[in-house]
Amino acid sequence: MEWIDVLQNGNNGDIKLQKRTGYIKCRLKIASAKKILQLFPDLPEELKERIIYPSVTDCIEKYSDGEKIIICKLKDKYRINVLANTMKDLAELIEKIRADSPIVDVSRMFGAFVLMINREPVWSSEPLILTCPLQERHLNTYGIKKGVSESKQGILNYFKEKVLKNDDAFGANRPLSICDRFVYYGTSEILAEAMATKTIDAVVQVSNSLGTVLIGGKNPDAVEGSVAKMTGLFHTTTNLEIVQNAELNGIEPIFPITGYIDQVIGLKQAIKKGYKNIVVTTAFMQNSRLKKIEELERMNRINVYRFALCSTAISKKVAKMMAEKADVVTSCASKYVKEIIAPEAIAQVGLTIPVYIMTKRGWNLLLPRLKRIDPTFDCSKIVLTKGEERPVIYNDKGKLGLIYKKDIRLDCVCPSPLS
Repeated sequence: MEWIDVLQNGNNGDIKLQKRTGYIKCRLKIASAKKILQLFPDLPEELKERIIYPSVTDCIEKYSDGEKIIICKLKDKYRINVLANTMKDLAELIEKIRADSPIVDVSRMFGAFVLMINREPVWSSEPLILTCPLQERHLNTYGIKKGVSESKQGILNYFKEKVLKNDDAFGANRPLSICDRFVYYGTSEILAEAMATKTIDAVVQVSNSLGTVLIGGKNPDAVEGSVAKMTGLFHTTTNLEIVQNAELNGIEPIFPITGYIDQVIGLKQAIKKGYKNIVVTTAFMQNSRLKKIEELERMNRINVYRFALCSTAISKKVAKMMAEKADVVTSCASKYVKEIIAPEAIAQVGLTIPVYIMTKRGWNLLLPRLKRIDPTFDCSKIVLTKGEERPVIYNDKGKLGLIYKKDIRLDCVCPSPLS
């Protein structure tokens, strides 16, 4: 596969093509480090220098030759206007820009953002979790003995050995369709079962090395495989191998060239393709876009289910948005989830890392997953309600159990934020 093959597939989030007589006109998106720097305000200068992308001015001065390629500015400073003689010339331009661009990914682990350059973890932000039920299970062998906050290097070690080496989470040839379900109440596990039972017909989520992706209803295992065991993705870099692998698995990268993350654009593409029951996942501060997603749902008279994820260190304003607009919220380590979102939940699954069900339709999306876990568990008599009588479903040695909010022990260990 070559970049010209990607271009032949037509318009996407990165490129808008207009074929004219004798030449090709297009608007091309270019990547930027702006959001990366916002996540890492204390990033050392030597690392900042390694994540510099070609700017619009760079593109004009370096790649515009006045013959095969002419590049002009647009009002959007992250897009360029390109006139190319042929598709081959345009593909060569993309290859040149990518060759001069860094390979950068940003994920999250235990409340800390992790920066990778050339798929090597090089920097971690300050951990934002004081305690976490997962840490004792996973981290001791990677340099963290007591609290996550005690060792940024331990997080980098864990990410390198577990996520990159053992799980190959960013590998170009990693399996993108997986029938295994790794977590009882994980988002991808819930959505894969909902798609398998035709409760939904499309998912817009984020995938390592792909960015925002659209997955139609023919391959629920791709919903699981495209994210597998990741715990949040906030910037990524694509390559031809992973784009081709995605297409073979029924996964459509919305931004195949830049790997950009924009769930609203992903939703618009799903609507354009005619899907009517769509799940959109949003993470961290992108949860502020839940209102826009709701507006698109209403305007197009379809069902758009909203899963709000990665809530550690969200602002109070975003937490209020999640409480009002989300169908399902993952708790992570957030005091605002506990103070603002949990009281509005009508059901909960899991005790140590709760998933809060905010709406009746969010509950309906969860039912196929519960049935898959324990076919004998009877959900029909559960009364969805807020407050002390809120139903809480938990894992009891491979079976599902039911208690209520008032029954949860005060010593139940949950992720604890630093502040």
